[in-house]
Amino acid sequence: MHAPHVRRDAPMIQEIAYRTVFGLPVAGLVGLVTLTAFIATAAIALAHRRRVRWASFALHYRFAVLSLVLAACHAVLALSVYIGF
Repeated sequence: MHAPHVRRDAPMIQEIAYRTVFGLPVAGLVGLVTLTAFIATAAIALAHRRRVRWASFALHYRFAVLSLVLAACHAVLALSVYIGF
């Protein structure tokens, strides 16, 4: 079943971007997860500065890489809507 606002012959990435999960388009959902990952990365940095035991720099680094990967996926999905790929 296609979303009503996407052409039937739309490119595959654009179809994925418009697909709805929990009532939100996948592009928007990935954006929310990305925002949450960036906030968690900042929280880990603050906890590390306050010498919280579980907050290591390695954990902060892993969350930063995860946030950047999610941001790149979000950017590709969002650009596919406007550029059409």
